[in-house]
Amino acid sequence: SVLQLDQAKPGSGYALNVAVKDSSNRIIAERCDEFRFPVQEAWNNTAAGISERVPVPWTDMVYDGSTVKVWGREYRLNESGLPRSIISMDGELLASPVTLHLSGASGKVDLNGMKFAFLERKPTEARFRSTRHGKDFDLTVTGLLEYDGFLWYDVELRPHGKVNISQFQLEIPVRKDAARFVMLNRSGSAYATLDTAEKLHGNQPFFQQMLFCNDERGLAYFTESDEFYHPRAAASATELKPAADAL
Repeated sequence: SVLQLDQAKPGSGYALNVAVKDSSNRIIAERCDEFRFPVQEAWNNTAAGISERVPVPWTDMVYDGSTVKVWGREYRLNESGLPRSIISMDGELLASPVTLHLSGASGKVDLNGMKFAFLERKPTEARFRSTRHGKDFDLTVTGLLEYDGFLWYDVELRPHGKVNISQFQLEIPVRKDAARFVMLNRSGSAYATLDTAEKLHGNQPFFQQMLFCNDERGLAYFTESDEFYHPRAAASATELKPAADAL
């Protein structure tokens, strides 16, 4: 139930009495809770603190084709909008481009033919989108890159009727020399597992946050939550797979 308090005065105290009665109008349960209606802060619902200027020591974002440079980091985006290269403090983090492996009834989806375009290019942030129209579904990858290196993606699949997705896998090949240490954090947990990469190889459950790093630089990956995410093989939703030069 929703209780409307349209006439409530900020800062005022109230008592909420709830009683449960049976068919004879006899009270069988009762509870009283006191609360104080919060005071409206002066900055609430205003533009206070919101600025289109980049604060020091960060610098304005620089654009060169599909490459975006921020302070200490450079992102080179491919046609899908995913990074083909991430350079941090003059060191490459990726062993190869980030790839989305996606398969439907018509087979594996080729992301090389996607149409990439910037929606906004500002000193503080960049917004971009990549689209692909397919037989089974349309694919849209939307990205937001901010001046401090924060990069966020939304991936949307719009099916043409009933479609079976046989594969949906994001592969992030991090260079081995950039992934000496790995930190894993499960959704809803205040604890994290931190160890050397060699000790965490293999199948893992879903992790909301993952950090791959060495003593100088690193790459952190996170998702909003695993709500409505029910993989068939939940115990191996994440795989840390070593390769010749990548993890």
